[in-house]
Parts: sequence; structure tokens; C-alpha cells
Amino acid sequence: MLDRSIAAAVAKHKSMFFSEKNTAGELIDYVAAVSGGLRLVPDRKTLSSLSLDYERMLEDGLLLDDAEPFEELIQQCRALETRANRPAPI
Repeated sequence: MLDRSIAAAVAKHKSMFFSEKNTAGELIDYVAAVSGGLRLVPDRKTLSSLSLDYERMLEDGLLLDDAEPFEELIQQCRALETRANRPAPI
């Protein structure tokens, strides 16, 4: 994101008016997400569960026939996470 000040303002607004909690019951820190702390790829245990769920959806025909392999989707998420968390250019 090129203008992190706008992103930070939006994150602060969301935190005040539309706060949410994560699965552990902690408030989500939106400012951290736009300040280099965005996390799109979950931990290994959760990733394993998501992979199994994705395979079941494929088997049940819930996804398109040409659906990308799960690992490819995760690689795309990793790349996006890395890109979004890069320090803003000076």
C-alpha cells in the first residue's frame, strides 16, 4: 500500500466502530495489519485443517473443476502477505 497514513486512518476508524475479536477472544489489531503485521497464512496446525477442508470441498464438487491446488493458493497468500507487509517507500 503506497499511502499507509490513509490505511492507518481507516484501521483506527474500524477499530473504534467495527471492532472484532479473533478466535482466541482478543481484539483484532487493524493498525498492525496495515503497518507491516498483516497475517494471511495461518499457523501450521490451522493450515493443515484448512487443507483437509479444501480437499473435501473439491471432492464434494463445491469448487470449480479447475480450482487451484491448495498449496498454490497458500503460496499466493504468502506472496501477498509479504508484499503488503513491506515497508512503505520513503
